[in-house]
Amino acid sequence: MQISMNENRTFKRGHIQLLHQRPVRCEPGRCRRQHRPGTVHQSGGLADGGGYGGHYRNYWAVPGGMVDDGEPPHMCATREVGEELGLRVRSGRLLVVDWVPPMGDRQRPIMNFIFDGGNVTDPSRIRLQTDELDAAQFWPWEQAATQLPHATAARIPAARTARKNQQTIFLPGEHADT
Repeated sequence: MQISMNENRTFKRGHIQLLHQRPVRCEPGRCRRQHRPGTVHQSGGLADGGGYGGHYRNYWAVPGGMVDDGEPPHMCATREVGEELGLRVRSGRLLVVDWVPPMGDRQRPIMNFIFDGGNVTDPSRIRLQTDELDAAQFWPWEQAATQLPHATAARIPAARTARKNQQTIFLPGEHADT
């Protein structure tokens, strides 16, 4: 199911479970953080924001941005879901920690944190932030990982497993593109 600013917004009935993904760019003596939240539909499908023809990327990615100075990761997750999807949520348990090594022009590693964001009973409340996001898309769990870049795809099955098993999963970077 796709949500776009140019299309009628229709949703299947049911709950949406929110996941929040929060990257942290580590630098000597300090960290710069980014956050990328996503949503999971009750049937197990992932709602991913950004998209083809996006404002600053041409691939599907979980929506996100930079953390404010001094902002804790879980608070950034909550704020970004509000800003980018128009939803008020509370960030819950940490599901995934993903370390991505330096690659390409990026000379520093990035840490990504995914939090469980609970359930939303009315998906029609989603309002995309039009100055950053063009669309959102729902996919089944198995298909969601194939829609994302290789470097971020492993987070999807890891988050699903972590939520199901009430655990936190560490991804040490072997899955990242080189």
